[in-house]
This record gives sequence, structure tokens and C-alpha cells, in this order.
Amino acid sequence: LVRVLSRRAQAVDWRPHTVVKGDPKNWTRLHFTFPGNDYFLERVQGEWRLDGEACDTARVAKYLRSLSVSDAHFFADGMSVDGLPVVGRLEITDTTRPGPILVEVHPGPDGRFILHSSVNPENLLWFDATRELPRLFRPRGNWLVGATPTGPSI
Repeated sequence: LVRVLSRRAQAVDWRPHTVVKGDPKNWTRLHFTFPGNDYFLERVQGEWRLDGEACDTARVAKYLRSLSVSDAHFFADGMSVDGLPVVGRLEITDTTRPGPILVEVHPGPDGRFILHSSVNPENLLWFDATRELPRLFRPRGNWLVGATPTGPSI
């Protein structure tokens, strides 16, 4: 029994948990859409801009490093997002890809959320609102120079 469980755990460990993977130096635009927020971060001549205005480029750079290695921990096996609304969306323009990286969050059962990523389309992932929501979705004001970083709500 231990050997069977061990093999199963190893098989699951090899499945990709990818949410967003990439090199932030190749990212030129991020479009955030979630309740109360619909805005763009865009790199213009090496500086990040918030809807065309100056923002805290150092804060954006720190966020992008974290985002570039983001993984989820649990698979939403047996779940489907068909017919479920999108409550959070992040679209990343990456100059090395033919299309954008798209991350969508859908409401799931029992108040949990399900995440779908174009980087890992074959695996739906449970989205932990407590841990992952602040990591992926930051309100517009978070990027303003001198602003106190805040957490989002979906």
C-alpha cells in the first residue's frame, strides 16, 4: 500500500502546477480585470506605466519576479469551468510568445475558486484566495508611487 501511494504521489508531483512562467524582461503589458479594477501596466522605454501614468517601477519589478515563478499547489481534478463566470483575469503580453498568457479565476463550489492558465491549459487548479489572490491580483492603487500596498478582493 505504501508503495502504491508513493508512486501516485510521484506521478502527481510531475504534473505541472504552472500558473504563470516566463521571464519578466519579455513582458510588455499586463491587463488586470477583477471587481472594481480594470487597468493596464505597460512597459514604456524601460519604465512601467499604469494606464499611461508613472507608477512605482520597483514595486512592479518585485511583483513580476514573484509572478514569473507562480505555481498552484492543488489540482481541481474532475472540475469544469464551462458556464462559470470569470471573476478575475490577468492577461500578460510576452514578446517571446505568439499569444498572451491568460490566467482566469472562476467561482467554484463551497466558496473556493478554480484557476485556468493558458500556460497550463490541461490542468485546472484550485485557487487559494487567501494565499494567491494577493499574489496575482493587486488593486490599481497598489502601483502608485508612495501608495501603501493593498490586497485585492474578488
